Amino acid sequence: MAYDSQSDRIILFGGAAVGAPGLLLLNDETWVYGPPLTLPGAPLNPQKVPGDRRIVLSWQSPSSNGGVPIINYRIFRGTASGSLSFLTELGNVLGYTDTGLTNGVTYYYQVSAKNLIGEGPRSSQISATPVTLQPVPPLPTPWWQQYWYLILIVVAAAVTSGVLVLRKLRKEKIGFRSG
Repeated sequence: MAYDSQSDRIILFGGAAVGAPGLLLLNDETWVYGPPLTLPGAPLNPQKVPGDRRIVLSWQSPSSNGGVPIINYRIFRGTASGSLSFLTELGNVLGYTDTGLTNGVTYYYQVSAKNLIGEGPRSSQISATPVTLQPVPPLPTPWWQQYWYLILIVVAAAVTSGVLVLRKLRKEKIGFRSG
C-alpha cells in the first residue's frame, strides 16, 4: 500500500476488493482507493468553422475529468436540432473535421467526453452550414506582362539600331575608305 500525494489516492497492490465503493481496477495486481471516481463533465465552449462541404469543430476539455483521465471524445451530428446521432469516437483530441457534407444544409453537433468510468454529458449544441467558398479573384496582371512581346520587339529594334549606329561611327572614325 502507498499514498500518492499528487492524486490524493491510496494505491493498494495485490488487493481483492472488486466492486467496493471508490475502487478501480487498474491492472490485475493494482487498486486505487480515494475519492469516488465519476464521469467527466461536458466538453466546454464548442466552436465551429464552416467551409466548402466541411465543418471544422473544436472544444475545450471538461472542467472535471471525474478523477480519471479522459480517453475519448464522441461526436454527435444531426440535421435537426435535438435529433442527433452518434457520428464518431476520437482519441483525446480537441477538434474534428467533418467532411463530405452538403453545402447549404444546416448540421447540429454535440460532443461528449469518456473516461474509464464511462461517458459524461454532452456539450451544448452548436450548428453550422457548409457553404461554397467563392474563388479568390486573381491579382491584376502588370502592364508589362500583358505586352511583353511588344517590349521585346522595341528592345530588339533599339539594340539593332544601336549596333548599326555604332558601326557607322566606327567606319567614320577609322576613316574607312572604299574604292
